[in-house]
Amino acid sequence: MEPSISRLIVCFMLSITLPDVMNAQELEGQEEVEIYVGKYLGKLNSYHHQVQGEVYAVDAFTFFVKDFTYDGNGKDAFFWAGSNYRPGLQGFIVPNEYGRTNVLDRYLNKDITLTLPDKKKMTEIKWLAVFDLTVGEAFGDVYIPEGFEPPGAQVLSELSRRSNGVRSGPIEIRDSKTIAVPDFHYDGQADDAVFLVGKGPQPHRGGSRVPDENGYLTKLRRYTGEDVVLLLPGEINVFEIDWVAVYDFAANKSLGSVVVPSRLNVPPSLLETISVKSDLINCEQLHRDLQVRWGLFGPQLTIELVGLLGAREYMAFGISGSGTESQMIGGDVALAYFNDQGVAYVQDYNLTAKQQCSNLLNDRHRGACTDEVVGGVGSYQILSSAQADGLNTIRFRRPHADTGDNGDQPFPVGREGAMIWAMGKLDDKGNPTFHRAYNKETLLLQFDRPETDKCQKNFVKYREKNQKPWGTFRLTDPSVNSFNASLGPPGMRRGYEGITGQTPAHVVWYINGYLSPEIYLERGKTYKFRVRGGNQPHQTGASFYHPFIITDEPHGGYGLLTDEERQEIRTLAGVTFTRRGLPGPVAAGPLCMWRHNKTAGGHGDRRLDDEFPSFKAFRNSLSWFCERGAEDGGAMLQVTPNVSWPDTVYYNSYTTRNMGWRIRVVDDLGGLVNLQQQQAPNAPSAASSVWERTNFQGMREKNKNNFPLLLAKSRLEWKVLKNGCSKNPSQWISSRCGHASCLVDDQIFVYGGLSSLATGYNDLWSLDLTERRWSRIPTAGNQPLPKGGATLLPRRNSLILLGGFLYYMIRSPENSDLVLPYQGYNLSPCELHVFDRKTQVWHQWTGNTKEPVNVCYHSATIHRDEMVVFGGQKGTKEISDELWCFNFDDKLWRRPARKVELWPAARCVHSQLELDHNHLLILGGYGGPNRPLRDAWLLETRKNQQWLWHEVTIENTAPPGVWCRPFTKIGHHAVVISPCDECCLHGARFVDKFVSHRHRTPDHEPSSSVNSGDRNVNGQYGSIRASVSSPSDTAPVGVKSPSPSSKRPNAQRNAQLRLESLRRYEQWLLATKKPKRGEPRAVDSSTCCTLHVLDVSRVVREKKAVWLENHAHSRCAPGPTHSPRYSFHCGRNRELIVFGGLMNGSELMETTNDVFFGTVPCDVVP
Repeated sequence: MEPSISRLIVCFMLSITLPDVMNAQELEGQEEVEIYVGKYLGKLNSYHHQVQGEVYAVDAFTFFVKDFTYDGNGKDAFFWAGSNYRPGLQGFIVPNEYGRTNVLDRYLNKDITLTLPDKKKMTEIKWLAVFDLTVGEAFGDVYIPEGFEPPGAQVLSELSRRSNGVRSGPIEIRDSKTIAVPDFHYDGQADDAVFLVGKGPQPHRGGSRVPDENGYLTKLRRYTGEDVVLLLPGEINVFEIDWVAVYDFAANKSLGSVVVPSRLNVPPSLLETISVKSDLINCEQLHRDLQVRWGLFGPQLTIELVGLLGAREYMAFGISGSGTESQMIGGDVALAYFNDQGVAYVQDYNLTAKQQCSNLLNDRHRGACTDEVVGGVGSYQILSSAQADGLNTIRFRRPHADTGDNGDQPFPVGREGAMIWAMGKLDDKGNPTFHRAYNKETLLLQFDRPETDKCQKNFVKYREKNQKPWGTFRLTDPSVNSFNASLGPPGMRRGYEGITGQTPAHVVWYINGYLSPEIYLERGKTYKFRVRGGNQPHQTGASFYHPFIITDEPHGGYGLLTDEERQEIRTLAGVTFTRRGLPGPVAAGPLCMWRHNKTAGGHGDRRLDDEFPSFKAFRNSLSWFCERGAEDGGAMLQVTPNVSWPDTVYYNSYTTRNMGWRIRVVDDLGGLVNLQQQQAPNAPSAASSVWERTNFQGMREKNKNNFPLLLAKSRLEWKVLKNGCSKNPSQWISSRCGHASCLVDDQIFVYGGLSSLATGYNDLWSLDLTERRWSRIPTAGNQPLPKGGATLLPRRNSLILLGGFLYYMIRSPENSDLVLPYQGYNLSPCELHVFDRKTQVWHQWTGNTKEPVNVCYHSATIHRDEMVVFGGQKGTKEISDELWCFNFDDKLWRRPARKVELWPAARCVHSQLELDHNHLLILGGYGGPNRPLRDAWLLETRKNQQWLWHEVTIENTAPPGVWCRPFTKIGHHAVVISPCDECCLHGARFVDKFVSHRHRTPDHEPSSSVNSGDRNVNGQYGSIRASVSSPSDTAPVGVKSPSPSSKRPNAQRNAQLRLESLRRYEQWLLATKKPKRGEPRAVDSSTCCTLHVLDVSRVVREKKAVWLENHAHSRCAPGPTHSPRYSFHCGRNRELIVFGGLMNGSELMETTNDVFFGTVPCDVVP
């Protein structure tokens, strides 16, 4: 059970459950009905510290505690459970509502949810308590009765088989609002058959309609053995119904039904419900997620659209293009949406074709066009708008008849008229794309009908299925030099949108039968594209007229752009220009396309595309169509990529945006593995108990409570993920060290760092810990410079980047064209960059004039919504002991008052951990040449009081080198890893070598070249050029070790010789100790590491920390043996993650991009 369950329950309890037939006037004066939150267990018995609350069983694993209260004054209190007859020391910790095992804080009438660890069940325990481990007594408890049956899914009989082939497997009631109908069959021939629930002995037409699995309330399609999950709408739950049926309203009979017993022992629904209040009585529920309300006031018609929408989605409602049936073409609709700033818009649209608005033939605009574009005026006036928890409400009005615009159709008043509605996404320019949901059945409304409310009073915020894309298809065969380009459907969210991340047009390019694949081309080789995207614009408009083009931007639609927009785009193929500079398409061939087969068992409905498990199954459901003569014809477009082509270009349509995808241009295609038909890897659902070096697959480990005991009994084992194991080399982060990283939920974000050649990066990557997949994040805005030694912290929906240093090379004073083989570094200004994870834009924040001196390898933590920064390196030799705080609300830096007599020594490359809301812990670090600091300091940060430092007493010992390595926190322990053979001063010597010797500031001013674009990926170090590292004594013959201080008088005469020598040295560096892609590094017993555990549970109270003796060098295991400058995090379920860093023992600053994962084996029970 997810930790966020508590918040959902709280929101759920704020809803009001009322019968669906009540109108708005009847709502007044009604009392709130108690909401079902689980099976009642009892009140907490209160013994000490004001413990109280009511306990419910949500399911076999989860408790819900209502109005929980505890004063927080216990010394070592936890939620505690056990199987003895009464609470005692024999038991286990139950994580709090956030899934953590921290000492309990103060609670006051708070609703919380507790989940038993390790999949333990309530039937295995006898009590739940608030228990203090120090004093060994319970402050409050509740007992689980003997024979107690917690709520769980209930299985009923199958649907009765009465008519139209209706049948199913046993019906399952999963929770109070979810009903599963497995193996459902229905022939789809009834005129108006729907899912229906209600009260009474037999199904009847007075029941309530239940939306189908896709949210539609119209008649059911054909089903052939499909598993259908129904979500009861609004305020209805399973305790208020007596039957579930497939009911035909046209024939007024049940086609199949099942009886629902009363008092079912099922879990409560944890879905959030959002109440709707409106003074407009007339209402129609168009979809599970959309309703329309209206009121007629004289000549004015007021309309209110209420929809449960995602980001950048629209809702549309209007008059059909046909008077008798719902038809999009010819329709007149109001399109309502909120922009990114939360401002509501309602636009008047004319729908003349299934295409984006364009004036292709220079005669008139066609497609989905606003009234202003086609010569009319916008007739809608916004009255009010609101956004809350994804529920968008926009109220607007217009005259129902005469608007003064010939393009506007009158609303049906005094008669019934056909209406249309839709929901969909806006593209990157704010234009509507082809809708994801719409009415396929005719909707007839009369707007002056008697006031009738047919809508649900609550919207249920359901969880969308995690539908993975069908793949990213790649065409990489070196022997293929011709491609067939035809059209086909985009495939909803699992198709084009999931593959490219872009909202598609109504058709997209299929290349060699694959949906918008990624094509790999080789420079200097000629390729032919056979284009069959339609060539009859006078007959079809832009709907099926798609000339093929290749440009350097991802969206296409070159013919729709203005002259200014075209100036920013480079056309590479498929576009020609007149002498006056007017563009035109080249490759437009006859039409061939894949299209939905309307006779294939109902699968002609494009709304069901996401139901197909694979692209192969989806395409096999389509039919192939070609115009006469197109089967053997087609326009031929010949291209020969050359050295001027960028590494990434895009194929698209000249007339429509978002129809194609990427082309990768490489120098040698023969070296690539054929990844055609490759799909994204799936993470196994079962947890693994043994770690080993393996391919790039996901894995999870069970949660263990007694972490020190487990480590004492069983050594840690590791898995490593390598670039060579990945089937997608282009989506793997480059090797690096000194990078900045942070953990956010199930993702690790990595920024910048240094390569093996001391080149700085400024790219941003994320590692999905669930999928075990790297993704490069495209960024915009005020991009930070390439740097190492910075800190990256998560705050709300942003990432905070601070400090760091830059590498560069200097130029010869005698010859400005000669780059000397001399490297140095320059501390980055203490810049504070903020990355918005939603918009993917960097912003630079500037504080007050008083701010930290430029630092690198400092420590920073987000603490009570402030950033606390301590220490770091300020120059080539100076190390800082300054303490700074940055207030995000005021955007101001401040320095807490300093108590001189007690202050930590200056340090860098140390660790900073947050213990609680009032305490931070500083661990170890580097204080100068051969000076590892083997101490710990507690910073007390109570509000409105002076901040105080306390030196922490360390009991037992650990190798000095571990103090210069990154720590991470697991419960009440700080953990660190080190090689088993780490000597006394190994860590200090390494850090001294890395920071002092490799980072020397020259007397000359730095000369850097910043490249724009997307170039610093996987060995392309485009942002700031840097030199190679100083060579060791083992340099190849003929290559002299460069020295920054040696300047020969004849440097200008021998410039070319020196550059050639440098190139030879760089080639030797790259060839040394670099395994080929796909070759795993050898693992033997010498590559062992040790996990050291520091118990910090007593630091706050006693100012004492203890190295656990169970973790001596004898506990070695094969694992990461990097020297410092890697990142080290603890994810969910105590999973340790190590990424990057310098390889241990490497004199050549050899970096790595391996990712190590480690956890405690599952065979030890605490």
